[in-house]
Amino acid sequence: MSTIVAESLDAGYDGPAVVAQWLSPVAHRYQFGDGVGMVGWLLDLAGAADRDRWIAEATEGAPVSCAKSAIATRTQAPCERR
Repeated sequence: MSTIVAESLDAGYDGPAVVAQWLSPVAHRYQFGDGVGMVGWLLDLAGAADRDRWIAEATEGAPVSCAKSAIATRTQAPCERR
């Protein structure tokens, strides 16, 4: 999973804030606090060279509309599952 997240961010499939938003429900279950914390952990595991930049972007990122997410166009958006 860590490699998939790092390679997806590197390829620009979605931004760090969107990935953090998607991981947020799972992050709470595993006590990461939030999606940004889980993204950071996964990027550490992957040894991602751009980790710090991506975490900064995820932290500063404005809330992203589920409908505009590249992931959301392929699957049901996380905000619709709640």
